[in-house]
Amino acid sequence: MKMCVISSLISFFLLISFPSEAKSVKQYKHQYSVIPCEGLKAKLESLKKRSNMILDVGSVKTKKEFKSKNKALRSLMKQKNCK
Repeated sequence: MKMCVISSLISFFLLISFPSEAKSVKQYKHQYSVIPCEGLKAKLESLKKRSNMILDVGSVKTKKEFKSKNKALRSLMKQKNCK
């Protein structure tokens, strides 16, 4: 009985400590805000190269992360007037 309760508590705490949500666009923008224009361009090119694979065989979470990263990078490039 005690082992069942203990294992239930452990699994409950593990579920709470590891959120399964993808980051939001706002969080990615904050994360990438310190990167200069050249770095933003490199990240965007890297995403473009992997886009077909991600959109074809990626999980729902991976696709959501990809779209959020892409949107954040494009927004920051506009904000910083990168070409």
